[in-house]
Amino acid sequence: MHPRLPKLLSLSFMQDKDSPRPSLNCPVKTPIPTEPQDSPVAQPIFAFNEPKGEWIPWSSDGDGAHSTGDPASSGPTPLSHSIPRFFLLTWNIDFMNPLPKERIQQALSHLERLFWENAINTPTSPVIVLLQELHKDCFQPLLAHPFVRTNFLVTDLDAKGYWRMGSYYGTVTLIPKVLVGGRDGHVKVKEVFRTHFGNSICCRDGLYVDLEWDLGGGDGRGSSIPTPPSTPKSSKFMSRFKFKSASTGNQEPVDRKQLIRICNVHLESLEFKDENPRTPQMKSVAQYLQAKGVDVGVMAGDMNVHLDEDRGMPEECGLVDGWKVVKKAAKASRRTPHPPSDQEDEPGEDPIDLTWGFQPPLVDKEPARLDKVLMTGKVTIESLERVGYDLKYEPDLEMPAGGNGEGEEERGSGRPTLWVSDHCGLLAELRLAL
Repeated sequence: MHPRLPKLLSLSFMQDKDSPRPSLNCPVKTPIPTEPQDSPVAQPIFAFNEPKGEWIPWSSDGDGAHSTGDPASSGPTPLSHSIPRFFLLTWNIDFMNPLPKERIQQALSHLERLFWENAINTPTSPVIVLLQELHKDCFQPLLAHPFVRTNFLVTDLDAKGYWRMGSYYGTVTLIPKVLVGGRDGHVKVKEVFRTHFGNSICCRDGLYVDLEWDLGGGDGRGSSIPTPPSTPKSSKFMSRFKFKSASTGNQEPVDRKQLIRICNVHLESLEFKDENPRTPQMKSVAQYLQAKGVDVGVMAGDMNVHLDEDRGMPEECGLVDGWKVVKKAAKASRRTPHPPSDQEDEPGEDPIDLTWGFQPPLVDKEPARLDKVLMTGKVTIESLERVGYDLKYEPDLEMPAGGNGEGEEERGSGRPTLWVSDHCGLLAELRLAL
């Protein structure tokens, strides 16, 4: 949440009333709650077609549509074996500060370098990227970036498709081609849909991607699970990632599919007079993550944790806070006399755990852990790292008068500091239960 948001809401800055509303007659084929609080709206996902030079709808259901935007036709080699883990990166990239197009370009280049340096987004370590607060003018640089075109499927091509009517910003999810590429791949995109929160005045919604993950190899015969690569010794970023080698002995073939539901979410920034709007919004998402037929549910994004009741909300909704799991594991690994139990109070938040409130430093608000990765079902979290800390943008030209209105002045530059985002992102390593 940006500190100037209440004023902008009063000016109706959040809506462009000339934007058309997407059709709501889009049935969802994958499991949904019996009585959903918010109704789903299905939408396509897109791949960049190099020969045509354009983004086109893509499908992995084997009905022929797959070939029109086949991720395997260009870019990285898709998965050749079933693997039980993946990475998830969530980042609120701040639509309100100046130069949104330039900042998103730098954010993407930063992720590209980060992935390369740490040997992730490979066939054994795919990374799903969840972006919040993407400004509507940022679609052009997002979709033109070679890193995105080569490596990802994208859920949205513009603000007029499936965002809430009139939204100036919204959520976009990037699905790695190494995860779903190839006709005989073990992971398929089964559905993409949104639920627009009925109580939202900030045009907020949940963006879901359903993945059918064949842990048995896709051909019904079963397969062994490959050993993940070792952590690059030169990487400081990945220093906490500890991979466990798979057994090299005889392994029983596994033959089952799991439905993995990923929700990209940005909960309400403001408080209402009579209720906390984030409570029904998180409950709405939890309904979908825990629907019958869903094996694994993951909710990640900006949770806007500002009230005391926000902190306990995940547990009340039956969701596990990945940060708590990682903190408790770290504490236990330090050989404490009594390992922490599930009933222990929330671990203390260190400065390194906070994701918002210091880019720039705020006078009237304390830094907070607004961004979270929440889970339910047959999944565990093995690591959680903050990304984009103190990542500044230095424009070639002078910034608009007033800069971002809140930054400190850069030494010797004569202009305010402009961070790429007022949030840090989070990168989680998740492992599916076999």
